[in-house]
Amino acid sequence: MRKTVGVGRLRKAHGSTKNRGSRPSHHVDASGAVDRAVMKGLEKLGVLEQDEEKGGRRITKQGRMDLDRIALGMVQKAEESDEDDDE
Repeated sequence: MRKTVGVGRLRKAHGSTKNRGSRPSHHVDASGAVDRAVMKGLEKLGVLEQDEEKGGRRITKQGRMDLDRIALGMVQKAEESDEDDDE
């Protein structure tokens, strides 16, 4: 993940190709409303903060710790299910 990310970058990442009939398809950015609402919600939770110097938003130290804790829990759960499958 990049250090800072804005709504425009997420719009590009979540966009897809537009079917233009017999003409060649082109990439079209997604709507920014959902991405913007999600980012604002994560800001309220303290996971993201606004980056004043570069623009966009970046993950906070507390947010990184929370995401690492969640990822560790998922890895442990996956390892447990792999052990159950082997038996």
